[in-house]
Amino acid sequence: MSNPDHQENTATPARWFATLHAPMTFLLRPRAKLRPVLTGPASALVVSFILGEIVFVLVLIGVVIWIYSRSRDAVQSGHTALSASFSYFFGSPSYEPVAFFAGLVPGLLLIVVLVGAILMAAELHRAGPFRFALFRTLRLASCLPWLLTLLALGVTGVTTPLQFWGLTPGSFIGSFDLPPQAIGLVPSIAMSIAAMLFLSSRAVRIAANTLPAPPERPPICEGCGYDLSHMSERGVCTECGLSLAASLELDVVRPGSRWETRGKVGGWWHSSIAVLFSPSRFYRTVKLRTPSESIARFSRIHLGLMGVGAGVWIGTILWLLEFRQDHAVDISEWSILFFVFTLWTLAVPCIAWVLHRVVFVVSTAPWLYSGAIPDTRWAVKVRGYERVYLWAFCSFNGTLFSLLFYGPEWMKGVAAFYRSINLRIFGLPWEAVFLFSGNALLIIAWFVRYQRILGAIRWSNS
Repeated sequence: MSNPDHQENTATPARWFATLHAPMTFLLRPRAKLRPVLTGPASALVVSFILGEIVFVLVLIGVVIWIYSRSRDAVQSGHTALSASFSYFFGSPSYEPVAFFAGLVPGLLLIVVLVGAILMAAELHRAGPFRFALFRTLRLASCLPWLLTLLALGVTGVTTPLQFWGLTPGSFIGSFDLPPQAIGLVPSIAMSIAAMLFLSSRAVRIAANTLPAPPERPPICEGCGYDLSHMSERGVCTECGLSLAASLELDVVRPGSRWETRGKVGGWWHSSIAVLFSPSRFYRTVKLRTPSESIARFSRIHLGLMGVGAGVWIGTILWLLEFRQDHAVDISEWSILFFVFTLWTLAVPCIAWVLHRVVFVVSTAPWLYSGAIPDTRWAVKVRGYERVYLWAFCSFNGTLFSLLFYGPEWMKGVAAFYRSINLRIFGLPWEAVFLFSGNALLIIAWFVRYQRILGAIRWSNS
């Protein structure tokens, strides 16, 4: 986690200890703790990361045992005491399973930190060697164990009261016909993951605002990249023949998206349709050197709508399949619907966020390493607009599951036919094969989109 701009041998003891405790609250207070995390001694961050992993493992073991000891299953099996719950959960009164658990969790956490650093690195890069951005992102990622510790304690604070109330005879929670740990634990874990992604993204954006902009480059031909600094505004490019006006009349050639210029609902809708169905045309007219704060808001709106839409959709499917209208709906059915709606509203945006970042990193890695675009903020702006493409995944998967669960007769006939011939690929039923192959084709199409987008933005002058 070394920093190329600040050498560790210049650190004083006071600065070292200030850096040591900065990761504990950085993701909650990034503006106050940004400087020591980004510029402090790397050894202090490594020590803080190791301490954070140890504390997180201890807290996680305690949280798991405590939640189980308060659960309905533990009461019924006689494992309510912490010592009995410890032996039951780990399968042995000895400490070997705990040692394995304590070794597995830090390893997984280290993998999460490395993957997260790669997914976030583009925002902490402007120009020059890309490895410097990875160093900065690894510094920020060293704070993650402390945030996870706080979120684990938050999960306990939500789950334990619900379990206690669920064990009380005649309680409102007990009438849900769901295990109390499911009512509290599953949504609180989803909320914790969403909070982790939100706070991490916020901290990275704040850190990115401190980076200097790369030097301005001279005007170039938007058709081939030829230097136009010594040519008049009339005529054509001597290399590719493109009109110079098509490269130099910035407000005409690239007027900007309607979302950036007008905002409001109409601009949001028009830009979303243009990105989804006419990506090459859209990115040839969008301004890339303007601030990207509005683009972040644009993408957050889409992510929120996807979550709400997924919750409403799965709730409707569940209603049509399980809850018939020929009887009065009792409180347990309403509670199940609310539980499912909450879970999917939180889970789908998290899954979409990860998928979006992974495809973006794989697609744009050659751009960033080769310097194909002069400022990585252009790629970040493209990423914000490309969140619209996630609606293709929502539409495909929603339609597929709707047809499988509550589809027309022809879909049921197709399903019955494939089941009758027992068609399996790699041991998977045809529904799973169709699901995976459809999503794989959408991802491949997304990679192709990014290559077309590079051709539309790489020589932009505005």
